[in-house]
Amino acid sequence: MKIGLDIMGGDFAPKATILRAISAYKVLSANQKLVLIGDKQVAVDLLQENNFSPDHFEFVHTTEVIGMGEHPTKAISQKPDSSISVGLNC
Repeated sequence: MKIGLDIMGGDFAPKATILRAISAYKVLSANQKLVLIGDKQVAVDLLQENNFSPDHFEFVHTTEVIGMGEHPTKAISQKPDSSISVGLNC
């Protein structure tokens, strides 16, 4: 089973979400795989800073980020390559 994780959303993202992805990886069963959705290079850099191999995850690279002050519905339609938009369509 694949589990999608929007690494660009939430408080203190993407660092906090990457750290939680590392924690989750350690408890997932062999048939479960995390798919990190967001800026792949940022994710890879953070994983390597924490001595964790990016090979443990699949990635769906996105190029846009929806800011906290943006209207959610408008942002999703105006930023189709944001992590949340791409994740909803996976």
